[in-house]
Amino acid sequence: MKKSLFTIILSVFFTYSFAQGETWSLERCMQYAIANSPSAKRQQYSNDNYKQDYINAIANMLPSISGSVSATPNFGRSINDDNVYVNNSSFNNAYSLSASMPIFNGFATINAVRSSKIGRLLGKEYQQQVHDDISLSVMERYFNVILYMGLVTIAEEQLQESGQNLFKARELEKLGLRSSADVAQVEAQVATNDANLINQQNNLTNAWTLLKNVMNYPLEDSLRIDTAINMIDDVPQESASEVFVTARTLHPSIRIADYQLRQSKLNYAMSRGRLLPSVSLSAEYHTNYYSDKQSTPAPFSYQFRNKRGGYISATLSIPIFNGLARRTNVNRNLNNLRITEQNNAETLRALQSSIKQAVDRCNGLAKEYLQAAKQVSATTLAHRAVQRKYDEGLLSSLELQTSATQVQQAKSYLLDVKLQYVIQYRLIRYYQGIPLIEQVH
Repeated sequence: MKKSLFTIILSVFFTYSFAQGETWSLERCMQYAIANSPSAKRQQYSNDNYKQDYINAIANMLPSISGSVSATPNFGRSINDDNVYVNNSSFNNAYSLSASMPIFNGFATINAVRSSKIGRLLGKEYQQQVHDDISLSVMERYFNVILYMGLVTIAEEQLQESGQNLFKARELEKLGLRSSADVAQVEAQVATNDANLINQQNNLTNAWTLLKNVMNYPLEDSLRIDTAINMIDDVPQESASEVFVTARTLHPSIRIADYQLRQSKLNYAMSRGRLLPSVSLSAEYHTNYYSDKQSTPAPFSYQFRNKRGGYISATLSIPIFNGLARRTNVNRNLNNLRITEQNNAETLRALQSSIKQAVDRCNGLAKEYLQAAKQVSATTLAHRAVQRKYDEGLLSSLELQTSATQVQQAKSYLLDVKLQYVIQYRLIRYYQGIPLIEQVH
């Protein structure tokens, strides 16, 4: 109920934000995606099932109690004490209350409680993993939008510059200072830049669609995001092995693998426990009322009180042979345990590899960013000099085009490196236990 109320409040809040046309940060996009994700809601229902499994396991430790009431009227011909058929009718009314309880069943009941408790913990980790996966997908799509917005801006600048050069070339052609071939070369460059702009705009449109889709945001509605992503000056000082030590205890995938291994061990123990004898205790308390037309019955209260009886019994059940079902179940659970152990080792290895790649990638991108910034500065300065010489008629349009392309590529590369570094930096902090949705830079 609390979760439902929280979801409603979030939905109202986000709806109000749509109407206001506010700028959305990455964190707000993640929150919206989680609140509206079908996979997150499905996991909530699965967690409710884990809770019911736990309640059922606890209840199985309690006695089973049942009561019954029966009323049996009889009528027709029957033989009396004188061995003569007579018409007779009778009525029998019985009452009973019974209870049974397992005393020992190879610790299966206790292990079932432990397993279901681990199941609830597993559900929480699954929920966190779903949230993390959604946040990661949103972050990647969010930065893709920013990347293509930047590429569109760079393409617009290049198209504007080539358009200005085309205007100058045509004016100089009129004065006889430029040939028609030079003008045609600049026109070709304008067309190329125009096509590049259209391509980047199409990429941006597709990036918006992918972001809205992963957020479960209405595709036809507009969305405005915060594009002010600054370069992070901090460079992670921790080594990959140091990050892994922290992630080994905090990362959902590892915790899930550990819980699954514990569950497999309990399942194996339960299957072995079923090979042992079981002891159960049962008891019953009963009474009844009887009447027939051949005699005057005692009053109901008298019979109900004086016909009371009951029993208490203990049962020892020893499994001898049932088609090897128990033995094959033990072997199956042992194999499942070994499979889970291998899955656990594989999960550890995969996480260690992912952390190593993220740390190496982050350190490499930090160096690339410095060089890319220098490259942008150098190519921009060189392009200004080329532009002046071109205006003075000392260089051809082809040389100007080459210089402009180098500037565009340098700016695009710098933007891509910066965004990739921010993603890898956030990913490392996530491995260190800081949720993606709580990281603000």
